[in-house]
Formats: sequence, structure tokens, C-alpha cells
Amino acid sequence: MDRKAESGNVLVYILIAVVLFAALGFAVSNMMRGGSEGISREKASLYASEVMAYAKSIEDAVNILRISNNCNDTQISFETPLLEWMYENPDAPSDKSCHVFDKDGGGAVYKDKPQDWVINGAGFTGMWFNGETAVLDIGTTAPELILWITELKPDICDRINKTLNGANATEDEVSDHAGGFEGAYVLAANGIGNASGNAYRNNKAGCLIDPSPSGLYNYYHVLITR
Repeated sequence: MDRKAESGNVLVYILIAVVLFAALGFAVSNMMRGGSEGISREKASLYASEVMAYAKSIEDAVNILRISNNCNDTQISFETPLLEWMYENPDAPSDKSCHVFDKDGGGAVYKDKPQDWVINGAGFTGMWFNGETAVLDIGTTAPELILWITELKPDICDRINKTLNGANATEDEVSDHAGGFEGAYVLAANGIGNASGNAYRNNKAGCLIDPSPSGLYNYYHVLITR
């Protein structure tokens, strides 16, 4: 009887070990697929709302410049003390009435991307303001003025897209989103929504997966449609 009991106990321990090993394997699998960047649904929703709200605040500031301050889009400056070297627009008025991030202009507040938004080891902490990318079917074939918030965590990107169009992020190869806007537009080869049936067509905002070079999740928000 004792031997049978011992054999039964050993079998139970073996079964427990198998279950634990399977659970460990599942956890490791999730990490290998990006689980290390994973966040809860609640946090993903919170950060997605923050991303979209910040982008809308920049759009509102741009509208103030154009409507209240009579700025042409080519006079708009995204210059800040942090990014002066990237966004200095020689055509912006010296009184800074066309500066997005100045109290005499749009009055917006510039901030780098919070660590809660971006993947580990993100290469660029700032925001991109770019005039090189056209979005299919929202205006002419001319490039739009766009805010890019790059290297987002996948869960945040998916939550943004579900909010905007009910689907997860998909791939859309964009030629260039890293050039700083200094008053001039230059049309890049690949725009947003060029692929047939693309979910980003006719959408002024979205979060896409850029397959080149490394599958980064990038949010775009059109500030001026052209």
C-alpha cells in the first residue's frame, strides 16, 4: 500500500511539473512575440487616448496660426529650444506669430514621447513634423503636413486603430517620415494608403506598421490636408 501511495504521489508531482512547464513555455512564447513590450488593455487605452489627444492639440494650434494669425502653411514653424536645428523655418515671421510652440503663436506645449508610449530602446525621443507624405484620397496628390509619433508599443498602436477604424494596425510602407518640416514640401515616393484596399486610405489619422526596416509601429496625424 505504501509503495502504491508513493507511486501515486510521484505521478501527481510529475503531472504538476508538466503543467508548470507548459505554462512557462506559453509565457516564454508570448515574450518572444513581443510580450516584453505588452501592457494591459486599460493602459493601452489610456496611452492611446493620450497620443491622440496630444496630436489633436497640435492640430488645434496649427489651426489657430492659420485662422487667427493669418499664417500660410509655409510660414509655420515647429521650432523649439529642444529641436531648433530640425525645424527652423526661414519664412516664419520674426515675431513668432506662426510658431506652433510659442505663446505668441499657437501656444502648444512641446514634449518628447513619454517612455510609457514607446518600445524599449526607441531611437528617437522627439516628435516628427513632416511635409513629405501624401495620404491617398483625402485631398490632392500633394503631401500633407503630418505629425508622426514613431516607435509606439504595438498594443497602443492597435488600440488607436481600433478606436479610429475598428481594426488592428496593418503594414503600410511609407518612403519617408523623418524629415523635419522647415516650410517646404517634398513629395516622397510612397504615400499612406497606396496599397489596394488599404485601411489608411481617406483617414487623416492612424497607426501603421512600417515593414521597413524593422516593423515599427508609427502613428500619423494630418495637421493640414493639401
